[in-house]
Amino acid sequence: ENAALFRKLRDSESRNTAIMESALDGIVLTDAEGRILEANPALEHMLGHSRATLVGRPLLDLLLPERFRDPAGSGLPAFLASEERKRVGPHIEFVAMHADGHEFPVEMAVSTVALAERMMYTAILRDITERDRARAELVQAREVAEALTTPMLIRNAAPVAAWLDTRLPRPLQTFTALYATWIESLQAHP
Repeated sequence: ENAALFRKLRDSESRNTAIMESALDGIVLTDAEGRILEANPALEHMLGHSRATLVGRPLLDLLLPERFRDPAGSGLPAFLASEERKRVGPHIEFVAMHADGHEFPVEMAVSTVALAERMMYTAILRDITERDRARAELVQAREVAEALTTPMLIRNAAPVAAWLDTRLPRPLQTFTALYATWIESLQAHP
């Protein structure tokens, strides 16, 4: 019977290891005080820290830029119990810091792991830089569409073209020039 339990435990550990090692998102397990117990390779890559540097350190001290850290040092458990956490819901978006000092946006989901003898937290982090970039491009495209359909701006094509030129990537700058030429020709021959 002990051998069967040992096999089940070993199989469970193998599954958990496979999940941690292959996940594209950063996964971290902390103790009740928010100190890192385990971190997967994706989290190492995302934050630019080796596993040896991560383990044993407070997650929020490695994750957050100094200006966002709690001066009282209350850390992850206090945040998870706070009213602010209840307002933001299960997914939290914030600015994280890479080991080299550059900052980037992340989304984090945290769950509580209640064991017989202690409390732990599992956090899954995703770098949302590309999602935010795509969102910004969508806003720019909407601004362009509004500018192109506003009659007052169309009367004078040069400011519209200049405005578009600063907001559009290279492939669309050709469109901007063609649009300005077309508008000018309409103005020249009413």
